[in-house]
Amino acid sequence: MSELSVLPRAPLVSLALMPELKSLVRQSVAPSTFQAYAKAWERLAAWLDQQSLTVEDLTDRRLAEYVSWLYGRGLAPASIRLFVAGPKFVLRLVGRPNPAGPLTQRALAGVSRAGRDRDRGRGQSAGVYWEESDRIAGRLAEKPNVHAPSASLRDRAAVCLASDCLLRVSELLAVQVGDLTFDVDGGGVLSVRSSKTDQEGLGAELFFGEGTADALRA
Repeated sequence: MSELSVLPRAPLVSLALMPELKSLVRQSVAPSTFQAYAKAWERLAAWLDQQSLTVEDLTDRRLAEYVSWLYGRGLAPASIRLFVAGPKFVLRLVGRPNPAGPLTQRALAGVSRAGRDRDRGRGQSAGVYWEESDRIAGRLAEKPNVHAPSASLRDRAAVCLASDCLLRVSELLAVQVGDLTFDVDGGGVLSVRSSKTDQEGLGAELFFGEGTADALRA
């Protein structure tokens, strides 16, 4: 029995890998991400069964149809992207080509545009657009909390930094003063030690503008 034939019901668990290697594979991503990818694969496998298809039939067109099916069931755009990322992760482990081609990418783009209704489905919260963050920061500067003006300054700095550096809430909460470096001519750099998408823990340096630097100094 080939590794591919045992994928539909027990990805990774049943792969013919040495225990040490299997452990390393599991540790290459966060535990929650690993579990999410496994569930995403099982959901795709169930859909293939319903369509009387096998993994061998998983082409760009089939995967795009799967995206359309997920959207029709009311899933949020973030959840749909996860249900596509999981199978891609599993297929790479067994040396299979990525089935997500131009049609799948267009389908995902359509899902993102059509899914901007914030009440659609379950999943991650929608992001905040730059215009919205600028408006929030402006209101905090114009009308600070009279009972806690320092809290308004803090919140404004947090909104500006998150907007410039595209931070998740968890990444923003982890920021410390020592992570910030200010340039003499305005702006600065935020050193991010780890993040959800930085599975190797290499860190990153993100730039913020002069307005954000002013808000942080305040």
